[in-house]
Amino acid sequence: MNSETQKVIDAVSAASGILIRDIMGRSRDPQITRARQAAMYLSVHAAGNSLKLTSKWFDRDHSTVGDNIKAVERDLSVSGPRAAIVDAARALLARGDKIEPATPQKAVKPFHGAMPRVVKRVTAAGWMEADGSLVVAP
Repeated sequence: MNSETQKVIDAVSAASGILIRDIMGRSRDPQITRARQAAMYLSVHAAGNSLKLTSKWFDRDHSTVGDNIKAVERDLSVSGPRAAIVDAARALLARGDKIEPATPQKAVKPFHGAMPRVVKRVTAAGWMEADGSLVVAP
């Protein structure tokens, strides 16, 4: 994997709160899937990688990567949840600073059930709980 792609994956991890191992893994959890799709999209559109190379690095069929990129493009047109991850990752990449990916201590909590009663701030990607942790909406 080249350094530009690694920066993209680090930025998506930091923006989404999803661990790199999960982004690169096989989980079908919706939160993780959206982060993975955003990383694939940015691997092609921000890092300039080919579809074939991106599919190799993510260990997916090229048609799967193409479908994921189309899903992100649809989300970008309607400001969906993947768009929020892509925009936040692009902002991190544009700053040019060292990007700190999510760590197990700072990773997003899995979402199950109703929205908690104590909410500090609601964002397009989810909500910020009173303790400062981000919960990504499904």
